[in-house]
Amino acid sequence: MRRLDLLKYHDYISFVIDRLLEKLWSLLRKTEDELTAKAIKHVINILEEEKRNLWFSSVCRKVSNGFRLGITDLDKVLVVNGRIRALIEYKWRREDYRNIMIVNAFQFITLRDLSKYSGIPLYYVVEVGEYGDRWFRVIKIDKKTFQASPFRAE
Repeated sequence: MRRLDLLKYHDYISFVIDRLLEKLWSLLRKTEDELTAKAIKHVINILEEEKRNLWFSSVCRKVSNGFRLGITDLDKVLVVNGRIRALIEYKWRREDYRNIMIVNAFQFITLRDLSKYSGIPLYYVVEVGEYGDRWFRVIKIDKKTFQASPFRAE
């Protein structure tokens, strides 16, 4: 589902998330296994964060006063020895399209420009489901070329 569709139905999506959270909190209170409790808390935190993200995006759209507004995120920032070394956008795709990758154009252009102006390399890391067993295609986005190299995670 597209993010704009989620925003269009923000109130209903939030209602559904709240019901899921109630069930997870109930399950958490009943669990006696520490590892299960940690897993449930992790899922609760993810749902709470998504609910806040939807709220934030909705508020931004309301106060934009008719201006075209875009909001995007960046999945990972790789820091080595205190220095930012890479910007990483993680995607999961059911199939490997080999020579093309379908992505959100606004997000791609925004992240590409962020990389260009900051001088920090941008990589799309795409997990490809059709191969199973954690198979990734890594695509370095740079000024002139798209360099792709497949690899398997260990």
